[in-house]
Amino acid sequence: MTAAPEVDEAGEGGDTAPLRLRHGRHLLPMPQLAALDTGLFEILAATPAGIAETAARPGTTGRAAGAMPAVEAALGFLDAPPGGGSARTERARAYLLRESPLYSVVSGRRPS
Repeated sequence: MTAAPEVDEAGEGGDTAPLRLRHGRHLLPMPQLAALDTGLFEILAATPAGIAETAARPGTTGRAAGAMPAVEAALGFLDAPPGGGSARTERARAYLLRESPLYSVVSGRRPS
């Protein structure tokens, strides 16, 4: 009997999760790319933020700031904490922060 591979929070083992994020049916939709471009996940590093804080970022409109959290939550990258706003999930920390070693695998971009 072989040992079970290490499993991430989504129940996927090994390299499956980052590859599925990059090549799966949710192949980085436009709101996902916008979230990476605007640094949404870096904004949420210290504390949950609402639409107003997100919209205040350069290059982000109120409409985009309202859509991005919904899409990111549907993809499993954001949670809605009890106090309001949006907070990153462990999956977002692991794959979508520029300092993460898996950032370039999932985003297809080199960290800046």
